[in-house]
Amino acid sequence: MSIIKTTNTLFFLLLFSFPLLSQSSEGTDFWFGFMEHRDNGVNSKVVMITSKTNTTGTVSLPLQNFSEDFTVEANQVKLINLPTFTEVEGSEFIQDKGIHLTSADPVTVYIHQYHQHRSEATLVLPTNVQGMNYYVMTYEGIERNNTIYRSEFMVIATEDETTINMTLSDATKEGMQAGSTVDDLVLDRGEVYQIQGLNGISDLTGTRITSDKPIAVVAGSEWSEVPVSCFARDNLLEMMFPIETWGQTFVSQPFAGSTASRYRIMAAEDDTNISIIGYPPLTSLNAGEFSEFTVDIPLFITADKPILVAQFILGFECSGATNGDPSMVLLNSIEQTRDTVTLYNSSLEDILENYINIVMRTEDVPFVTLDGTPIQNLGTASEVNDEFSYIALAVEAGSHTIISEGCGVIATCYGLGDAESYAYSGGASFSPINANPIPEGSCLNEEIIFDTGLPEGRYSLQWDLGDGTF
Repeated sequence: MSIIKTTNTLFFLLLFSFPLLSQSSEGTDFWFGFMEHRDNGVNSKVVMITSKTNTTGTVSLPLQNFSEDFTVEANQVKLINLPTFTEVEGSEFIQDKGIHLTSADPVTVYIHQYHQHRSEATLVLPTNVQGMNYYVMTYEGIERNNTIYRSEFMVIATEDETTINMTLSDATKEGMQAGSTVDDLVLDRGEVYQIQGLNGISDLTGTRITSDKPIAVVAGSEWSEVPVSCFARDNLLEMMFPIETWGQTFVSQPFAGSTASRYRIMAAEDDTNISIIGYPPLTSLNAGEFSEFTVDIPLFITADKPILVAQFILGFECSGATNGDPSMVLLNSIEQTRDTVTLYNSSLEDILENYINIVMRTEDVPFVTLDGTPIQNLGTASEVNDEFSYIALAVEAGSHTIISEGCGVIATCYGLGDAESYAYSGGASFSPINANPIPEGSCLNEEIIFDTGLPEGRYSLQWDLGDGTF
């Protein structure tokens, strides 16, 4: 609550238009879908559900007359295998393949899509976290044996009569050119619309999507080399974050056993300046533009405007690891830390090694536990700078819970096998950072900037802090 005093000494009460309740990767309502896989028609599609409490729920395709009830026990995982027809194939036409999950109590949801040595997974965001403004992060596909494997993304409507507009960053399979627009596409609840690139070098990263109602967006590719020309290929699958949840401060760490990681950093606004400790300054980026590079060190990334950061596991030929394959994960910003994170490491499709990367404030290292054990008893944390540290921990497949008694953590879970991998963000906050002036991850004595967006010079502001001070 704030009091706004005008130059005419009139007083107005301003109520923020957003709820101050936290938004996170836990929820009771989810929408998602599976894009076309390199092995279309024969790949496995698995929904992985975890919860802190015993609960029940349903996974359904409302427009396909498919439904399956589930029960999940506290701190365990429930796996649901979906039918072949749930895979979305083709480009640029409406399909009835949106998947809906509801539960009686909060759960965390992951999806895993795989066949033989081609596997990827992602965290699914709850419906209340989905937004109406997105930029897409994909990766270019490849062409092999006269077959094209494409960059792709998909939108899923969560409400009836949802109007969607897109501006494409590259040419598409059905002939739209870079810069073309999809105007006033109307989807009903549960309908999806997938767009694929024209050929193996098309990359739909930077495509802009807006809607008048919340939508879910997934993106990636049918099959990619990361980086291009590095042997070892995999499908990529990641749920996109709404722009309002993008942050400005990120800490990343290397994947276990790998000599380097690939990164893409994308801007939401023009003239975005990005600084990376230990790395040359990046060229200023405009909205939808991205910079891509490979490094072998942990990174502390800051920007003066919101950015999206993707980290990729390299193909094993370039990573220096014995096991692994390309995989893509969107990093959570430091602004989106959580005190408690529950995640699930998968053993599906020949995964041999499972890991969790944890980023936290250096002063909080003694106060972070994994499954009840202090992380200091499990390994040694390394400093990124004088403020943040990280640790990579080998774990068994299954559910894991990280608890911080400090300012929270950011977690990434991943697994490696013989020409095999997956990676996804662990549970995190997904608060609308630009709307909520006090993110959940804030700590005592941190500086908070309040901004009403009102014209300067016309108003003087007085903030009521609720304790008798202004």
